[in-house]
Amino acid sequence: MNSKILRLWPALLLGALVLVVGCNSGVSGAAPDARLVGSWDGQVVTGSGKLVGVELTVAPGARALELDYGGNRACTLEGKYAGNLNGKEVYSLESNNGGSFCDAAEEMQLSVVGKGLHYLIRFTDQADESGDLERR
Repeated sequence: MNSKILRLWPALLLGALVLVVGCNSGVSGAAPDARLVGSWDGQVVTGSGKLVGVELTVAPGARALELDYGGNRACTLEGKYAGNLNGKEVYSLESNNGGSFCDAAEEMQLSVVGKGLHYLIRFTDQADESGDLERR
């Protein structure tokens, strides 16, 4: 019996390591907050001080979203649910129709605040952007 345990020991250690690393990665795979589902809109102030319209649509199930920028940005981002990080729903982003602004977007974090929605977008080559949206 002890020889079987000794032979399995490396596999058991590897399994325990994978479990510990997976649990400590910070992003959980739980279902997204259902309150996100629907249409949201607002405005964001650009780096040059101009207001740009933002429209966000979160699909039923909250596993996919689409973010449309108006004004001089005029681009669309699509997001896929990546998990929950410290109470914020995290989506990986991909530019749908090009444009240097949207092409640089990497990740979006959403959190419901009262009746509104707060968002944060991380970019590869520029400062993070955050704002608040209201349900349409």
